[in-house]
Amino acid sequence: MKPFIPEMIFFDYGGTLMDEGRFDEVAAARAILSCADNPRAASEETVLALWREANALIGRRTHADAIGLEIPLTPTLRGVMARAGLKTSLSPLEIEIAFHRQNAFHKPMPFVSEMLSLLREKNVRTAVISNITLSGDALRLAISDCIPNHSFEFVITSADYVFCKPSPLLFDAALKKAGVAPERCWYCGNDFSADVVGAVSSGMFPVLLDLSSETAISMDIFEKSEFVRVNSWNALISLLQRL
Repeated sequence: MKPFIPEMIFFDYGGTLMDEGRFDEVAAARAILSCADNPRAASEETVLALWREANALIGRRTHADAIGLEIPLTPTLRGVMARAGLKTSLSPLEIEIAFHRQNAFHKPMPFVSEMLSLLREKNVRTAVISNITLSGDALRLAISDCIPNHSFEFVITSADYVFCKPSPLLFDAALKKAGVAPERCWYCGNDFSADVVGAVSSGMFPVLLDLSSETAISMDIFEKSEFVRVNSWNALISLLQRL
């Protein structure tokens, strides 16, 4: 199958649309304290220790058939705050956003804005499917912080839908929500196992962002299904302009 102008493109988030930077645990602990009505009830060290303990126990759960199951951020933060004796009048969404904004530096991947502008010109619909502990509402706001000039139709996260990529269950939910056939869609991501495998299993055409590739654009095959490998979104822009 040769690349085609899709009716819709679904994007991954971290490493695809956004460079998330390095997660800062200390900043995360401070973010939790900043959300509390009584921040003096616990020290930064106490909150950090509780955060580390919770994450050591959580990880990403895997079902017997290797489908990843997501544990959302909100109940994790709720548990840490409760155990630290912290109270808050903020909504769960407000806490998610505060936590996300403070724990790392986020910026768009190179050429993302230009690529999305071209897709708007070509009337290609866009949405996001991401493996992330944030809710879809929180991730939508996080994306709009960094990419204010583009509006994705919707944002689906594993935190909201339980299942993680490459499970076709998450992709199927997105396709049904969009009302579009998988063969008319691309899925763009930077992780072969989650994104290429997941897209192929759901019937979408995969595009893999591989920053280590020495070739700007190449065609590859996975389980008899072709996919495009690009080493930058500028390369994908060039491809889209030729289609």
